[in-house]
Amino acid sequence: MTKSLVLGASGAFGGAVLQELQKRGQPVRALLRPGRKIAKMEGVEWVYGDAMNLSTVIDAAKDCSVIY
Repeated sequence: MTKSLVLGASGAFGGAVLQELQKRGQPVRALLRPGRKIAKMEGVEWVYGDAMNLSTVIDAAKDCSVIY
């Protein structure tokens, strides 16, 4: 199954995308700014980093087919 990377997962748009993917049973990796806390969600792999840092996004996107 295709793994997706969601940037801004703690925000309104990214959070909505994350919840929809989770409802569909899709494997998800979510990029979260350091210092942010979020409730654990089944099927979500959390990665801390800054989406404005290209190398962070490249690392987070490894083995993901889609980036939101």
